[in-house]
Amino acid sequence: MFMDYSEVGKIIVKYQERILTLPGVTGISTGVGRTTGKKEFCITVYCSRVVARGALANGRLPLELDGAPVEIVRTDDFVAFPR
Repeated sequence: MFMDYSEVGKIIVKYQERILTLPGVTGISTGVGRTTGKKEFCITVYCSRVVARGALANGRLPLELDGAPVEIVRTDDFVAFPR
C-alpha cells in the first residue's frame, strides 16, 4: 500500500520515542524506499551498529510499522556543529 509523506510522518511521531530508545539507533526520518525495490515513502532508521529485526515490543526493528516499510541505514553518530 502506497502512503504519502504526511502519513509516514504521523507513524514516525507515533513510534519515534520507542524507536529512539533502542540501543544503536541514532535517528529516524521519512525517506524513500531503497530496499523494497519500489519508490515509496518509508521510515528510515539510522543506526550506529547492527539492530536486530523483529517486533518493536521485543526491542527490535520491524520490517514495517502500521503499513509503512522500515529501512535501516548504517551510520555514525550525528554531530551538531556550531554555527
